[in-house]
Amino acid sequence: MRLNSMLITEVYDQYQIHQGLREHMLRVAGVVAQIADSMDQPIDRTVVISAALLHDMGNILKSSLDRFQDMYEPEGVEYYRKVKEAFTDTYGADEDVATIAIVTELNICQPVVAIIESLGFARAQEIFEERNLEKMLVFYADMRVGPYAVLSLDERLEDIKERYQHKRGYDDQEYARRVTLMKQIEQKLFSYSPIKPTEVTNQTVARYRSELLGWELNQ
Repeated sequence: MRLNSMLITEVYDQYQIHQGLREHMLRVAGVVAQIADSMDQPIDRTVVISAALLHDMGNILKSSLDRFQDMYEPEGVEYYRKVKEAFTDTYGADEDVATIAIVTELNICQPVVAIIESLGFARAQEIFEERNLEKMLVFYADMRVGPYAVLSLDERLEDIKERYQHKRGYDDQEYARRVTLMKQIEQKLFSYSPIKPTEVTNQTVARYRSELLGWELNQ
């Protein structure tokens, strides 16, 4: 390991990231890696993979801990209730604020931070209009990964609808607009690649797992 670098697994251990969240970020990074490696446009592979591996570091704060309880093994749900309380005491209740605070503590380079700051389903319009392929790629990859697996974009969008349609502020028209934007982002990204969205799967992404588990974050 080079001077002034940390393995991503060391970072996850340091911040007590539970197994389910680790797997999510690893899968997102795998989607990023596969698509980036196929594109005929210049992409900073180190930046986009690092952003994917760090993009949800504060997400324990939005976890109810009542769903997907197997994700919190082997430590268990009660252990992570205490982790969540500690995160709240340190960073407040907003997971996005916490994530940026963590990557700042880690002294992660600004291009990675800028990508992480840009993410979120509500920001689909901004990301599409900016036309920054690196931001588009990490955003799209995040939208391809469900709780347990890489999904098609349609499956993932339906998953989001099922999870959020009963919450305050949900709007069918706004959801439909974002769906259209996501499909446009997918089309844009794959216009620079010989592969198809259907060729990005659990199996293809798994090929990157060893590389990602040994990933060094340069500080």
